[in-house]
This record gives sequence, structure tokens and C-alpha cells, in this order.
Amino acid sequence: MKLLFSATIIWLFILSNSCKHLPEWLPSDLPVNDSTLSGIPCSADTIYFNRDIAPLLATNCAMSGCHDAITHAEGVNLSVYSKIMSTGDVKPGSPTASKLYTVTLKSDPNDRMPPSPSPALTSAQIKMLNTWIAQGARNNYCYDCDSTAFKFSLNILPIIQNNCTGCHNSGNTSGGVMLTNYSEITAALVDNRLQNTIAWTGVKNMPPSKKLPSCKIDNINKWIANGALNN
Repeated sequence: MKLLFSATIIWLFILSNSCKHLPEWLPSDLPVNDSTLSGIPCSADTIYFNRDIAPLLATNCAMSGCHDAITHAEGVNLSVYSKIMSTGDVKPGSPTASKLYTVTLKSDPNDRMPPSPSPALTSAQIKMLNTWIAQGARNNYCYDCDSTAFKFSLNILPIIQNNCTGCHNSGNTSGGVMLTNYSEITAALVDNRLQNTIAWTGVKNMPPSKKLPSCKIDNINKWIANGALNN
């Protein structure tokens, strides 16, 4: 019996020290970084909270005066996963029963989220939210950033749309800056304004809620270094 017990302890010790891979989901609002996520590959048919949903809500909903942790308008706080689930009336597996999703479909601009004068979410963003909830609305994580990908339409514009445009559009020109299309984004490159804000180098940090992953910052910088082409 003693031999069996000792063998079990040794086996558990070896297992705990050899298995360092994290699950693709985290049950709380634990912070994550590039190094934490680098060992978690993304699946092409899965929508991930950290990669897709968190940035979308941060830039379109969880802003000062709306649904951030301080304002939490109408009691809705969309700044972290646990609050999104508890106050956003999310029903995992059922998008049409989830208020977080159905308010994006409202035809009245004043009832829709984001409300007027901010633009509605794009059809692709609404579909992404629908799919995430249908897949269980998990606090799931992955890492798939390719530092060699810096085409404007395929790589750079989606980064800006999902992380910046919600605060920089025709209805919400934060700092007098709009970032909805190629000409507006390239205008923000003057005097390295965009480069400095996403690098958090002492000027106004953007996005304000969480710094972009280093790989995505590299994507933007490489696009700029290669002429900031509209490709």
C-alpha cells in the first residue's frame, strides 16, 4: 500500500510539472497577455471572447457615459466577462433570448445599441456576436496573430474596426479623430499620432481599456513602414 501511495504521489508531481498548457477558457476575469495566450491556437470555426468579443464591446459599448464599470448605464456593465454575462442578460446557446444581442438588431436608432449618433454594428460584427452566444458565450481565449500579415483590407482595417472605430466615428469623434476608412486612418498617421497612442508611449493611450497585443501593433507598424498602402 505504501509503495502504491508513493508511486501515485510521484506520478502526480511529474504530471503537475510537465503539463503547463492552459485551457482555452478561463472561468473568471483573470488578465491575460501575449505570452499566456501564445500556446493556445485558434480554431477557424470558433468565436473567442478575448480576440473577438471583448474588443468589440470595449470600443462600442463599455465607454465612459455608457456601459463601462463606472457609469454602467441602466445597470449594464460590459467591461469584463463576468459583468457582461450577469448584466447583459446573456443566455448561452440562445442569441435571440440574449438582450446583449437583440438590442443590436433594433430598427429605432435610439433603442439600438450602440445608440445614435454612433453607427450600428456591421453585419459581420452582429453575426460574430450571434455566433459567440450560440457557441455557449464562453470566456474563451486563443492566439492567432500573424506578424507577417499587414494588408490594409484583410488585416489592418479589422484591427481598427474592432478596437478603435467605436470611439472614432461620425457619431462619436473622440479627440476629433475619425477612424472609419482608409483616408481617415492614414490622416491619423501624421506626426506619428496613431503609432504613439497604440504603443501607450505617454500620450493618450488607445484603446484605453487594454493595450493591443504586441503582434497587432507590429502588424500596424509594418503596414506603415511599407508605405501604408490601401491594399
